[in-house]
Amino acid sequence: MFIQSNFASILYNASSRFQPTHLVLKSPSEHTVNGHHYDIEMQVFHDAEEVDEESNIKHAATVIFFSVEEFDEIDEVQNKTLQDFFRQFKFEDTQDKIAP
Repeated sequence: MFIQSNFASILYNASSRFQPTHLVLKSPSEHTVNGHHYDIEMQVFHDAEEVDEESNIKHAATVIFFSVEEFDEIDEVQNKTLQDFFRQFKFEDTQDKIAP
């Protein structure tokens, strides 16, 4: 599964496709939105699919915030999307990972 980013391609002359490599979950959130901490923060780290000497971005990160109440509203389609996303990671390796 790749994350598509035309923003990275146009603005930073980077690859437009990024492969998720690892994630970090934090509770409560490390970052805030308008001064508000969320119950859970998920940081997803990516590597660019293609890198050359002209690329300005080789790695990227996405941060997603969750409130516990939001999980009550997840329907079957959203649940499948989340399950498919997490299956992309190799969770059978149970050693703790340290983000670079």
